[in-house]
Amino acid sequence: MRARHLLAVAPLVLLLPACGASQETGTEIEPEIVGQAPAYEITSEEEGEGVTDIVVTVDEVPVEEAVVALAGELQEERTQDGAYALTVLCSTDGTQLAVAAWAQGEAALSDLDLDPGEVEADVEDDATCEAG
Repeated sequence: MRARHLLAVAPLVLLLPACGASQETGTEIEPEIVGQAPAYEITSEEEGEGVTDIVVTVDEVPVEEAVVALAGELQEERTQDGAYALTVLCSTDGTQLAVAAWAQGEAALSDLDLDPGEVEADVEDDATCEAG
C-alpha cells in the first residue's frame, strides 16, 4: 500500500515523536517508531534525467513510519531541486523492502503531484530480511 506523509519542516518532525501522533491521521502509534529512521547505509546515489535515485540497505524490514523518517533525513541533506526516488534493500540478500519518493522545487513537485515536504512511501507486503 502506498501512503503519503507530510514532512513540512524539521521542527515539526522533531515535535511528532514527542506527541506520538501519526503524521497522516493523527492516530496514536508506537512512540519508539515515530520519527526514527532505521540504521542504514547509502549504497548508491545517481542523478538521472530529473530524478536522483538513492539506494540504501538496512538490516531489518522497516515499518512505513521508519521509511518516511529515513526519507526525511535524506531530504534534509538534499536541497537541490528535482525528484528523488529511494529504494530500501535488505543488507544481507538485496531484497527490496520499501520505496519512497519526494520532490524539491515547484517543477518536480508538480511532476510528481506532491506537496512541499510530502513523502510517498510504500513498504513491500510480506518482505523479509534476515540479519547477517
